[in-house]
Amino acid sequence: MISDHHDPHLFPVAIIDPLPAYAVGLVSAFAEAGFSAECPTDPPRWTERHDRSAVVITMDPPCDEELLQRLVKSDPELWITVLVTHPRLSGLRHFWGMGVHSVVDRMTRPQVIVRTVELTMASHAVVPMAIFESIAEKLLKASDIDLSEQHVAWLEALGRGARISDIAQASGYSIREMHRLLGQLYRTLGVSGRFEAIALAARSGII
Repeated sequence: MISDHHDPHLFPVAIIDPLPAYAVGLVSAFAEAGFSAECPTDPPRWTERHDRSAVVITMDPPCDEELLQRLVKSDPELWITVLVTHPRLSGLRHFWGMGVHSVVDRMTRPQVIVRTVELTMASHAVVPMAIFESIAEKLLKASDIDLSEQHVAWLEALGRGARISDIAQASGYSIREMHRLLGQLYRTLGVSGRFEAIALAARSGII
């Protein structure tokens, strides 16, 4: 996070997009807002040359996830905004797991992308409204679910990284039956698997 007495426009911004004309347009938008922005030929090396910087990178398929991983590794404090055409919640979870802070629809106005980077520098995570509504809906549903103490205990065990076999043994079920019961719990929570269940339970205060 940048402190209150630091101007976010002092930090350089790298634009990474497969279409040169689009990238140059974004550079112009950031320049008009007072940023120093460019399209580096070697983004990881570019980030290593700066104490703090931000990156705006397009991750439409086929995207270069290896480059994104290299960027995160080159500077763990790098502010990362991903551009995706028609972003989805499933993709957002994936990008968050890779160290991305904000996700914006690539089709949005350049000025919105600039503002997103400014907010990201101020420790705000920016996502499209449709995705926010989807997350909020899941959280509200989770808060209304009446889970048993055993269900909560299972979620807590999953959150600690326990193996399904260990949970089954502690609960007195076979491994096969435990998988079936956890599948029912996931469906009740409206999630597709273990990691989504843990994240949802943590965010909604269940665990």
